[in-house]
Amino acid sequence: MPYPSHTLTPGDGLRERLEYLLHHAEEERTVRVLQQKQQMAEIEQFHTLFTKQVQVWFLNLILPRLSILTEMFPNASEPFHIPLAQSAGVTFEKEHGYIAHAKFSVRFQEKFETNAVIVICETEMFPMLVEYERTTDAEFPCTEESAENLATFLDEHIVRFADLYLTIHQTTSPYMKDKRTTDPVCGMDIFIADAAATTMYKKTRYYFCSSECLQAFEHDSERYYQQ
Repeated sequence: MPYPSHTLTPGDGLRERLEYLLHHAEEERTVRVLQQKQQMAEIEQFHTLFTKQVQVWFLNLILPRLSILTEMFPNASEPFHIPLAQSAGVTFEKEHGYIAHAKFSVRFQEKFETNAVIVICETEMFPMLVEYERTTDAEFPCTEESAENLATFLDEHIVRFADLYLTIHQTTSPYMKDKRTTDPVCGMDIFIADAAATTMYKKTRYYFCSSECLQAFEHDSERYYQQ
């Protein structure tokens, strides 16, 4: 038997209960939107501070140190700086006796949660024949007072990179395997990276232990070529 129709009519308190729920949900949404706006304002404020502070560090700490690194290696490029990526670095070409390409770079990331800056040092070697720590990072407060500690961190990692790059060119390094050749004039067995001179003749490169051997080769190249 069906229920009487009046039993299906909403109770007098239903509307009020639904209105309360909707009002409460709207209040929560309003508070949430205000909190989000406040957080975004704080993030934008920190981003402005971060950008200004990092610019100062690039100018006073990063680029001067990368310039010193460039001066020490004849195969190093001029320091590059990519402001939008908050990064800078130096690349090393496979020339001047160095037999591996390399790159050392520094970049910054902002960490809003702690009002800090993450400093990341990256090392790359091409080809990669030895194990090494490719990335190291440290967190510093985004304040002027962090400059001294940041400078110490940078110096340590630049020296560490230079030591690694020099080590891979030692005679016992895997990079030096199959990097020996013979001076065509005197017959001396030498490392290509240690050759005192080099020249091209008939699409073949020759390496010499001394400038005197190079001169002798140039004086009678065909003789040594036929050998």
